[in-house]
Amino acid sequence: VDVRPEVSTHLHLSGADVVLADKRFEDHALPNHYDAVVGNPPYTSAEEHVAHALYCTRVGGVVAFVLRLNFLASARRAAFFRQHPPFRVVALVERPSFTGGGTDATEYAFFAWCKGFAAEPRFTWLNWEEKHAAQREADVTRIGGSWPWSVR
Repeated sequence: VDVRPEVSTHLHLSGADVVLADKRFEDHALPNHYDAVVGNPPYTSAEEHVAHALYCTRVGGVVAFVLRLNFLASARRAAFFRQHPPFRVVALVERPSFTGGGTDATEYAFFAWCKGFAAEPRFTWLNWEEKHAAQREADVTRIGGSWPWSVR
């Protein structure tokens, strides 16, 4: 779900539907509706986005967000993580650029939840930059066998 029409032209996922709407995703209240929610929410409301995405996702569905790595380190979110543990956290070795230029001074990771998952998360690293193409391919192959499909 996105309010920006250009998203549908940039999303090339086989079998994925992009719902263009006149309201933001967090304004949707469709419980157990989606198979997957993928995004990059504003950090100041990341926990609310994750909670809402899990609410909108079917049991067994996947929620995956690019978030700051320090999203893990918060006493305030400890109860949230006990109730909703991610099944996978993949730290990005290099900082991504969200502007096509330089990067900021923040570490990022892919966080993935599977609605209904209740075990310890797995943590790994992923080389992202083109200069590490061989390592990235090896990382994706290693991660791909268990993410996001085999979460139990």
